[in-house]
Formats: sequence, structure tokens, C-alpha cells
Amino acid sequence: FTSRHATIGVCSTDDGSKVIAVVVFFDESQEWNTLVSTYNYYKDLYTQKYGNPSVVRETNPAQRNSNIAFMYELHQGTVIWGSLWEVAGGEIEVSIDKSSGVYEGMVMICYRNTQNEQAKVQNDLGDI
Repeated sequence: FTSRHATIGVCSTDDGSKVIAVVVFFDESQEWNTLVSTYNYYKDLYTQKYGNPSVVRETNPAQRNSNIAFMYELHQGTVIWGSLWEVAGGEIEVSIDKSSGVYEGMVMICYRNTQNEQAKVQNDLGDI
């Protein structure tokens, strides 16, 4: 993805005929500065393409300005770091999230097709 190593996941309707979301997972890192640098790069790219994000939340409650403190807060789940763009047919979110490793995080990009998502919900409502 953009010449970087990444894992890409696709979420579709049960019959596989429509895509609901595509998620890009970048490599994990134990370095807060690496995560923020990658996040800022993609935030800037999407801002150039779609304008300013409709939502920006960048909060890390670490008491000290150190990598260990930032990564500890990320691991605890208290970090909220993301930007959201509303685009035709859906939304795009760039965020920093904790990963499976201890004190590791990753940058994620999620493309949501809200039209297909709503159609799936309506179909599921008919099933219950």
C-alpha cells in the first residue's frame, strides 16, 4: 500500500457481493515517534485529497513526554489518535491503535462503505 509493507483486510456482505470495509494495517512498532510519523504522513495525504478531516481526536494522556509513557498509555487503551474524512459513499479513518504485542502499536486506515453497510443492516433486520 503506497509502496509500504501492509496487511489489507476486506469485510464484505455474507454473500460476498458487496464490500463493507477495507482496512489497511501497517507494521507494528514499539516507537511512538514512528507511529505518529506514519499517521501524520497519511493524514497529510488524505487532507490534500479530501480537505480537512471532519473529526480529529489526538489525545495521549501520558504524564511524561517519553516513548515508554506514550506506549504504556497506548497499551492501556487510553490513547485516542485518529482523523476521519466523510467522503461520497462512506468514510475514511486514519488512526493509531494498540496491537497484539506488549507496548506495540500500529497505524490503521479504514475505508467504510456506509451505503453497503446500511444495506447489510437492513437485510439482517429482515432476517430477524
